[in-house]
Amino acid sequence: MTWISSAVISAVLALSSADAKTAPRYIVTDLGCASGERHGAPLLALAASINEKGQVVGFIDSGEHTRAFLWEDGRRTFLTAPDETYTAVRINDRGQIVICHIAPPREESSTHAPAPRKNHAFLLDDGKMIDLGISHVHDMNNRGQVLGTTEIDGEDRLVLWESGRLTDLSRRGVTGRVSTFGYALNDRGQIVGTCDRILHENPGLVTFRGFLWDEGQITYLGDDVTPAAINNRGHIIGTRREAGSRVLFLREGEAFRTLGTLDKKPHAVSASAINGKGQVVGVEWLRAGGRRALLWEGGVRLDLNHLIAADSGWTLEMAKDINDRGQIVGAGHLGGMNHAFLLTPKTP
Repeated sequence: MTWISSAVISAVLALSSADAKTAPRYIVTDLGCASGERHGAPLLALAASINEKGQVVGFIDSGEHTRAFLWEDGRRTFLTAPDETYTAVRINDRGQIVICHIAPPREESSTHAPAPRKNHAFLLDDGKMIDLGISHVHDMNNRGQVLGTTEIDGEDRLVLWESGRLTDLSRRGVTGRVSTFGYALNDRGQIVGTCDRILHENPGLVTFRGFLWDEGQITYLGDDVTPAAINNRGHIIGTRREAGSRVLFLREGEAFRTLGTLDKKPHAVSASAINGKGQVVGVEWLRAGGRRALLWEGGVRLDLNHLIAADSGWTLEMAKDINDRGQIVGAGHLGGMNHAFLLTPKTP
């Protein structure tokens, strides 16, 4: 969905740790759990995206396979067969869903090393499953445009899918190899991401710089800048290096504002999404280990665990998306297992 706003965005900027416990503001809905481990790590259940209708998509890992799901009207529906491995990563307001097939790596042989794992993305639209020709999906907007990365001529390229057509953005002003993280687009078709820059004073050293792409025109945002989201007003949130530390930033117009430092625990934080009211969600890594799901609003950073019933049994670890109704989705712990969750604001 589309992320970032302005009027209330100033609420995000003062990152004071006002995490005082208050009366519960949210009702928690359990969207499913993943039990067990793989290679010593717990399996994951994650609600990844929510639209303005309150429809949620995500995935649940069973150990052998990962199943994509849709949650709507209090009911969870699996989108793929039990013996298939898919994740659901985006849903827009039209109900279009992007799912990604997770292909296993090829078996190792005596003459060849295992090939890297390759994903394959599809669009579910009105009962049809459309091959996007994309290996890694970054975002989808309400126009049905899908932003992703795929291999072209032996290199990973940033591409845009729309109405069955795949456009290589490297031929539209985006140069250099691209990473597979930190890209987003809004409903105006503006795109943010990173590309590499070869330093003229040291040709052997390559660094990343952020960019904003708008109708074929590219604006560079600076070295070591990794955008994470952009809203329909063109406000950008992401990370950059500042005074030797990695910081979370908000860019409105030409101005950068620092939201928090990423390198210094316990305040190692990252943002995932921002809604039209300027509410931002993300995650904080704790000094003692573990994570906490965060909400930024009204000039403060809030631990979402303090905004639900104290006796709920939940530990909310990761907030991934938020819609304009203030509903939040992500992942947490309940009863010793990983669960996907939906938070719904309580009515006054």
